[in-house]
Amino acid sequence: MAKEAGTLRVYWRGTPPPEASTRPSEWGKWRATWWQEARSVEAGLPAGLRQWVTVTLAGRPGYEGGITGLAIDTGHVWLVSQQLQHAADAAALAGAQKVWLDETGDLARQAARDVAQANRAGGEAVALADGDVVLGYWNRFVDPPEFDSASPYPNAVQVVARRTTPLHFGKIANVNTVDIERRAIAAIQNAGAAFYALSPDASPGVLFQGNITFNTINGGGIVNSGARNSVKTNGNPDLQIPQIEINPDSAPNARYRNFVPTAPKPDPILEAGVPEVDVDDLIARGLTPETWPANGVVTTATRQLGSYHYFPNGYTGGDLTLSPGIYILGGAGMRATVGRIQANGVMFYIRSGSIDLGGNFSIEQTPPKIGDFPEASTYFGISFWQPYGNHNQVSMHGTGTFDIDGVIYVPDAPFYVRGGKDSLGSQLIAETIDVGGTGTITINYRQRGAELAHQSYLVR
Repeated sequence: MAKEAGTLRVYWRGTPPPEASTRPSEWGKWRATWWQEARSVEAGLPAGLRQWVTVTLAGRPGYEGGITGLAIDTGHVWLVSQQLQHAADAAALAGAQKVWLDETGDLARQAARDVAQANRAGGEAVALADGDVVLGYWNRFVDPPEFDSASPYPNAVQVVARRTTPLHFGKIANVNTVDIERRAIAAIQNAGAAFYALSPDASPGVLFQGNITFNTINGGGIVNSGARNSVKTNGNPDLQIPQIEINPDSAPNARYRNFVPTAPKPDPILEAGVPEVDVDDLIARGLTPETWPANGVVTTATRQLGSYHYFPNGYTGGDLTLSPGIYILGGAGMRATVGRIQANGVMFYIRSGSIDLGGNFSIEQTPPKIGDFPEASTYFGISFWQPYGNHNQVSMHGTGTFDIDGVIYVPDAPFYVRGGKDSLGSQLIAETIDVGGTGTITINYRQRGAELAHQSYLVR
């Protein structure tokens, strides 16, 4: 849209005329007519931010110099302010597009700085200091919406662009510069589904029960079932979900109202063409069985074929520290009630058995990132994978701490979870979902590896 030129008029009252200064009885008359007598100046504000100003004056000639300077300085400050605002807007949008691409936020901050630097204000590039780019959570579910810079679940970037600009005529009043700052916040808003229940006919497809608080940050839910009770609640669950897309043929029976009838959606991992791990082919190429080391530390030195570890007897408990890679688990799969796993850049692939983690077992896990190892470019962002054909229930329960940061992908199995799992990944994809107990379960949705240019918005 083309920008129209505007006009800035500055009114200045000045002081009573000299003849009134010794005759207070005349001041009331002067005040009553001050608008007509006021000195004023108009400054043309140019279309497209072209740098020119035209000035017209009304009033006594003795004031023309000061008022002309005031108009020129006002126009200059306005121009620099607008340039800073444009830089802040562009930088915030650029940062928001990358806010989910790494855990540290460094990519988002650098993107914001780069875009700001490409803009100019007052004839100079806009440089952002470290504290001028802040990641946080834009909460649009409160009134008024607010930006929480302390949230561990960022979905937004705030940028403050600053400039100290000189005044051309302000020195007449001993004012040589003025400090200007403009800020912008851009956020990713409800960019997709935090959970999928893929079954076309399960009743229920999703069950929420007990007094659980279920919080899906940045995303809603998708339930494909066309059955009666496709979504059901028992007890008093607190569902902090922006919306749930349901099959138009279904009939949810739930203490929840933000349903959106939508045609069933396909499995997003399958649709993206991410292949299952062909374990038989890997074995044919030389993948050999491993056992867990006595000290519980698995390093990259034992990684096979560039990306893989193979434990045919699965995992049944114990403390482990795992380096980046794809860990193929056979036997009973991944079943434990004791132990702690710390895994950085890891995907667990359940070749057989199931996932059943409870008791005092705890896990702190981040998924692969592109560049961690060769196959990370295919499986980035995925924490757990139980493939099609494996219908064994996946269970996460007990009193241990769960801090999972990637996708839990069990598309052909029912998923069962009970409260106290504060961070249950960035997305949950299962055949059906059963959530209950007490406490809080959080899914911090992040679209897998995408730069969300079309889904970032200026919100302030």
